[in-house]
Amino acid sequence: MNPSVYPSREDRAATASGSLYYRIAGTAGELPDVVLEAGGMCTLNIWSQIEQVLAPHTRLLSYDRAGLGKSPADGLGCSAAAVSRRLEALVETTQMRRPL
Repeated sequence: MNPSVYPSREDRAATASGSLYYRIAGTAGELPDVVLEAGGMCTLNIWSQIEQVLAPHTRLLSYDRAGLGKSPADGLGCSAAAVSRRLEALVETTQMRRPL
């Protein structure tokens, strides 16, 4: 990503069971915030080209799921319930706007 084109930052957020590495790109505006969830064994970097297109228009959150990329495994597994609990904590920590 080219940080001079739009604002972005990468950081680590604590969750109840560990931490998640994430990137926020773009700026909050009239459009809703967007969470980009990578599938399979992909990391947040899979979204780099999409971020370049969308970040000038809205704020984006992409992250490495537990046990992938820069996010350590936390022992909760990869069930839908575990993934959703982690994402809920990440959205709360990063203060992403929720849909109305």
